[in-house]
Amino acid sequence: GIDISQMAPFKPWFVAISLTSLALRKAGFDPKYGLDLFLAQQAKKEGKKIRGLETLEFQFGLFDHLSSSEQDLMLRQTLSELDRLSAGVDQLVQSWLSGNVRTVEDLLMAGMKEYPVVYRKVVVDRNRRWLLDLVKMLEQGEKALVVVGAAHLVGNDGLIKLLRQRGYGVEQH
Repeated sequence: GIDISQMAPFKPWFVAISLTSLALRKAGFDPKYGLDLFLAQQAKKEGKKIRGLETLEFQFGLFDHLSSSEQDLMLRQTLSELDRLSAGVDQLVQSWLSGNVRTVEDLLMAGMKEYPVVYRKVVVDRNRRWLLDLVKMLEQGEKALVVVGAAHLVGNDGLIKLLRQRGYGVEQH
């Protein structure tokens, strides 16, 4: 339902994110009902401090600094998964709600394993940077609610495993 010529001026990473966003909206997922926005609004109402593990500029820069071939791979992955996106998100949400971490991991990692360079830059490298901030918070006894995408929590490179490797106890509730 999109005139592809409208996407021509944009870089492949932007097209990939835009197509994903449009497909999710079409499937009934509205960002104004997202968990991150809800939690940010609650924190604001309660006067709690909000800070990011990285800036929006950093996130855009992360994608923008991918090589042309990496951006093409990201777009190819997106295009190959668009038809299954809605069903996949439904299954992901149900698996997450039921605590089925293995299925969450399988669903999130399926496409990423085909594109290891993009996965490393978008997930693994960021997790390792965030780990330093998280450990600092824990060592300082800081109480915090940390909100990240589910892909950053699962797998051998996920924050949960990285924290456990550092000796921290992590529980699923």
